[in-house]
Amino acid sequence: MPDAIVLDQVWKFYGDYAALRDYTLSVAPGSCCALLGRNGAGKTTLLRILAGLTPFQRGTVRVLGEKPRSDLARREVGFLGHGIGVYEDLVDFGLPSDVDARLRANFQCLFDDAEGY
Repeated sequence: MPDAIVLDQVWKFYGDYAALRDYTLSVAPGSCCALLGRNGAGKTTLLRILAGLTPFQRGTVRVLGEKPRSDLARREVGFLGHGIGVYEDLVDFGLPSDVDARLRANFQCLFDDAEGY
């Protein structure tokens, strides 16, 4: 089974500015991946490339073994960008404390690694 996401030496330019430079990543099926970085680091650009919404200039991108704009990839990938709300009045009523504690423990490594951003 191919990796769910493969980027190999991907470059994306906006004019002369390289938003992504020689970016390589692979994500196995069923795994969890987080994109962390400062403003302007290329996180949204990368997601837009994976969703087939933005072209890239160099490298290779595969989603489920297919090009991002293929019918299969487009059926399987969704993207909700900045500033688009699902429900304006959506409220978080919280999680039971035991569930909340387990989630925090499982994702603590993400918060630890994010220090300095």
